[in-house]
Amino acid sequence: MEFDALTISRRADGTGILATSFIGDFSGQGTISSASNGISGTFTATNDEGATEYSGTFAGSFFGPAAEELGAVASGSSATGEFFTATLAGDRYPDLAAGVTLAGQTELLISQGPSVSSETGGTLLSFVSGGYNLEYDPATDSYLIYDDDLSPSVVGEELTFGGSERAPGRDTPDFDFYVITNGLEEKEFAVFDGSDAEVTLTYANFGRLITTQGNGIGGIADQHADYFGFGLVTPYHQVPRTGLATYSGSLYGHITGGTELGAEIYGSSAFGFDFAASDFIAILTVNTDNGVGGDLELGEFIFEGQDVPYGNGFFGSIDIGADEGSLFGQFYGDTAQELLAAFSIYDATNDQTYVGITGAVQD
Repeated sequence: MEFDALTISRRADGTGILATSFIGDFSGQGTISSASNGISGTFTATNDEGATEYSGTFAGSFFGPAAEELGAVASGSSATGEFFTATLAGDRYPDLAAGVTLAGQTELLISQGPSVSSETGGTLLSFVSGGYNLEYDPATDSYLIYDDDLSPSVVGEELTFGGSERAPGRDTPDFDFYVITNGLEEKEFAVFDGSDAEVTLTYANFGRLITTQGNGIGGIADQHADYFGFGLVTPYHQVPRTGLATYSGSLYGHITGGTELGAEIYGSSAFGFDFAASDFIAILTVNTDNGVGGDLELGEFIFEGQDVPYGNGFFGSIDIGADEGSLFGQFYGDTAQELLAAFSIYDATNDQTYVGITGAVQD
């Protein structure tokens, strides 16, 4: 057996400040006992974005009449004598059958995927505090979007976008729009219609939520955008472990900075995965409107990453030149036919930050 996990540590520096969080990882491998109901093995973990590394052992058991669930405990230490302890619990992830698509959904779809917010300066989010969950109800053709904040003291926001919130007058060739207005605040939700000139998505989709707070005199006091993906996530055990694959797609996002959003960005994406070597490369080509109906290319940004699949997804970063960036994605479909990836880029040449999301299909 093997496992991989993203970890978020609260109060890791001892200050007791809720907003303090450190991203790390937790992975291990072990064996299943042939003589008893037991699992055991070794693990490695990092905290504070890799600043501290721990190693140790774990042990546990299966639960349920057909071993549907498992539980385990882990303990270890760092080279400098710091300790690491964890409890693991989980249930069996069901298979995703071939031929199941978003268009064919008849039951409530609950999904959380890669997301990014301009409000946090481009901090990537997925299964962490502040990320958005999305529920799609095909019976009413409506979307419920809500915060998934890990802090029990914070009440998450819930927004429902359905027929009464549709704003077809704002629709573009690639997005369908919904609007909720509450006083000086407007929530504008745009969902990708599934196809554009570059890509047609079957198993995945993504949306954009723009929050605009008016200042009472016709201007904007604050504005930010959240991009997030959803869909039929490829189960971890169905992500390929051998072979090569390339993906091509489109990207959408914004230039960020200040109290108002900057110009929209768009462009293309290309991914190459070596599943046997557990690594990938991604190239994002970012454009914006040049003001006279054409494209202004802002740059081509190269991400690289390892440890694929990381859960059922992947992480990457920019390690070339003065540019900076990070990218988190997940696979969708029963054999990872599609992917979504949220990204944040600092463009040193233009001194600008871009946030957004890309959807791509296996070539």
